Parts: sequence; C-alpha cells; structure tokens
Amino acid sequence: MSPPKQHECSKDCNNIPLVPTTSDSNDKRPVPVSDDRLLNEYQAGTLPPSVSKQVLRPGGLKLKPTYVRGTRIFFHFETVDTETGRVYDDTRTHPKPMELIFGKKFKIPIWELALHTMREGELSAFQVPSEMCLSYPTVAKVIRESNQPGEKPRPRSCCCSQLANGNVTGVTGHEDLDTFQQNPRDLTFTFEMLEVNLPGQYDMEACYMTDQEKATSIPILKAEGNCLILKQQFTEAVAKYEEAGSRLEHLLLKERPGTAEYQNLTSQKVPILLNLAHALLKNKDFYDALRRCDAALEIEPDNVKGLFRRGLAHKGVGSFEEARKDFQQALSLDSTLKKAVKEQMGDLATLEETHNKKLRNTLKNLF
Repeated sequence: MSPPKQHECSKDCNNIPLVPTTSDSNDKRPVPVSDDRLLNEYQAGTLPPSVSKQVLRPGGLKLKPTYVRGTRIFFHFETVDTETGRVYDDTRTHPKPMELIFGKKFKIPIWELALHTMREGELSAFQVPSEMCLSYPTVAKVIRESNQPGEKPRPRSCCCSQLANGNVTGVTGHEDLDTFQQNPRDLTFTFEMLEVNLPGQYDMEACYMTDQEKATSIPILKAEGNCLILKQQFTEAVAKYEEAGSRLEHLLLKERPGTAEYQNLTSQKVPILLNLAHALLKNKDFYDALRRCDAALEIEPDNVKGLFRRGLAHKGVGSFEEARKDFQQALSLDSTLKKAVKEQMGDLATLEETHNKKLRNTLKNLF
C-alpha cells in the first residue's frame, strides 16, 4: 500500500515556538520540561516516570522496534483532558493523518518520545502531565486550521508568523486552546500508529532535511533527472532538476556572497539550470527554457552550452535575431559547433521567411 499523502501541518509544527513562560512569581502555571531532559529519556529508550502508557491494541511486531533518525511515521491522535474527559482534537475526523519524522525536533517532544515506544498498527494512550503539554495549543492551532473544510493548506508563514515572537498566550483564536494556555491541564494522548517508513524507503522532503542531507541529495536528484532525460521522460526530469535547484537555493541563502562556499554552490547551479533548460526545450516550453538559460549565463556568460540552448529557446519563441546572436557567439567560443550552428542558421532563415510570409498575407487581407 502506498503511503498516505503528506500532512502539511506536521511540517508547520516544526517551526512553532514553544509557549513562553512568564517570570511573574505569582504565576501558578507549571514550568515546562526542557528538551534536553526529554532527549536524555529518548536516548535511553524509556518514558519519563511521570508519563504512563496503556496499550489498547498491540501492534504487529513482537519485538520492540528500533526507529533510527529519519524514520517516517503516519499516525492519528486524539487529545483528551485526563481529568474531565473533554476532547480537544481527533485527527480521525481530518482528511489526512499526521506525519512525523523521528529526530526532526517536533514541537511537542513528548509525542516523539511516546511514538518511539509504539509498533506499527498499535493503539496506545499516554497520560502526560501539564508541564510537558505547554506547546500543545500552538501546535493544535496549526493542525486545526490546516484541516478546515474547503480550505487549502496554508503556507507555514501564514500559520506561524503571529507566533514567531513575543508572548503567544491568548492568540490562538480557539477558546478551548486559549483557556488551556491560561490554565494548563494534564492531557491523555491516544495514538494509532498507521504506517512506518524507514530511511531509504521514501523520499524525504527538503523541509525535513539538514543542510548536509540537502547537499548530499542535490547530485542524486541531478543524476536521476539525467536518467529520465535518456528515457525521454522530460516532464519528470524537469521536476527532478527543479527540486535540486530549490534545495541548492536554500543552501545559498545561508552563505555570505563572495565566500568560497557561496561560489562553490553558485557554480553548481549552472549545470542544473542548463539540464533543466534542455528538458524544457524538449517539452517545447520555450519561455521557461529561455529564463533558465538567462540565469545560467548570468553566472557564466561564456558558457557554450548555455548560449546554444538559449539560441534554441529564442528560435522557439520567434526571436530570430536574438537566436542568431547566441548561435554565433557559441560558435566563436567552440569551433566544433560549426555544423550544428550552420543547421540552426538554415532553420532560422526558413522559419523567418515563413513568418514574414504569413505576416504579409495578414496585412494584405486587412486592406
């Protein structure tokens, strides 16, 4: 069975800040448990003593699973007030299950720790003290708003921008969550582990990757695009090259222009852009191909492959004179292109004559 589609809100939740606590000595709210303490529990493979687990339905594996960093899981959850039984959220009413990747610092650390103890197919309930639930309202806000009927998934900036700075108390827009922020409660989280994908069994999305993982994936995506070109699967190749370029841009944003690393990353853009232009030309998407060639030639103005492919793009959009200039410049840099350029010049002459003839006939019929 193919894995469920990715749930947008789980990515957004990775960027939500924890609910800040006030320094007022009269504040009776519980003090949040540090991520470091939970990390130590996680590494030990145990739950904190204050968290209790009840298995409602065992999973399919007899042995306790070992989930390495990067393991992806799909799951449903229900959140209930432990004392009153009030239900806050239940994702079984949502169109998609939740998704989480172990080791990517989900903003409710106890969730990752609890899910780490479960098997595929298992249904279990975890009673969690309030001090480990303080970030629940902000996470729940994103989950709810990402699953409103008729609503398209919101960009993470829309969901999280108001939570990025300052005190977030009382800004969720949901009365029950705002009340919880003012008076945190012990919660019971019931999880149903639907599916487990180990690293290598799925394509990890860039938003979950470390910078090193992104850097490693770029040449792999480029090679996959090249293979698709050989198979004449040009649309699929475009997707591979575009994803490689997107990940490269994310890395560039973190480097200072002019540094050696910035120059190294920039130089990697050129072959990706030109391979992308080639795939776009094969799909007759000439304007987009022209844009990619322009971007590559801005980095390397004398790139012969870039000039020749931009000439093809200009020819495709009917800019015949611009095409001639590109072909001639490419030939001046590489004399081995003499035959190819001669053929293109002949095509340009034929196309231009046909174009001019149609134009003359059109003008003639106007009078």
